[in-house]
Amino acid sequence: MEIRRGLPSDYDVMLNHVVQSFRENNPGHLRFEHLFPDVINASPETMGYWRFAFIDGEMAAGIELIPRQLKIGAAEFTSGGIGNVHCWQKFRKSGCFSALLKRIIEDMNQ
Repeated sequence: MEIRRGLPSDYDVMLNHVVQSFRENNPGHLRFEHLFPDVINASPETMGYWRFAFIDGEMAAGIELIPRQLKIGAAEFTSGGIGNVHCWQKFRKSGCFSALLKRIIEDMNQ
């Protein structure tokens, strides 16, 4: 299994997987690129927020670490949220998503 940051070349496969994963139980779910164009696009910066797990060269799962500024009183902190979590159907229960979550937590701690 390979886990790495997203690349612009991953965009089309990622978008297909996210949309199909979310529409599995909700067929009318809106497309993500229309809902969240600021964080779902093919730009190098935005795709770098993604982490993907690949099994035998095929994208198995993905998660997006979305940077945000958190303001508490006068203090500001760099923080991150996670979103657009998906695991492709045939890779569920393979351990790939557990590994991906471990990686994203490591990245958030950095």
